[in-house]
Amino acid sequence: MDGVLVDFVTGMLKAHNMCAVDFGPYNREEHKGEFFMEKILNITVDQLWSVQTKEFWTGLGFMPDALRILEILENHFGVENICILSTPTKHLDCMAGKLEWIQKNLPRYSRRFLFGPQKQFCSHPNAVLIDDFVENTDKFSKWGGISYLIPRPWNPAHNYYGEAAYKLSQFLETL
Repeated sequence: MDGVLVDFVTGMLKAHNMCAVDFGPYNREEHKGEFFMEKILNITVDQLWSVQTKEFWTGLGFMPDALRILEILENHFGVENICILSTPTKHLDCMAGKLEWIQKNLPRYSRRFLFGPQKQFCSHPNAVLIDDFVENTDKFSKWGGISYLIPRPWNPAHNYYGEAAYKLSQFLETL
């Protein structure tokens, strides 16, 4: 959900009063591919997460290509075969905020989601995970599923960020 459909990075940068234009610090070459924002922002993990409230989560926007990515997935698999997976933080308001975000922004998925940090538990030979965190895609594949690392400025596929929807379409053609 976050980083694939939801623009968590811009929301986090704004919450920390930082430049969020085009993902702010991810425009710098030395920051591309770094998933952990606290390293780029030079703050502690506790400082990074201190801004999260239910309103933070519900107020996040879509990734620029989110609706195109969702359209590609729906056309390939059918809405009835898509479940949104999202890893919540340990903050109590996180899941409530994410759920409200889904209900507000993607109401057709308001009963088609799972929250949990172990996405690989959903893995099986016919399951496909689209994620922005390489650790998730690696685990999902090791557990027997099919995974795809969606290109984002904060992951190893960052060179293809501008082509994420196209690259996803190419990947799906191989299935």
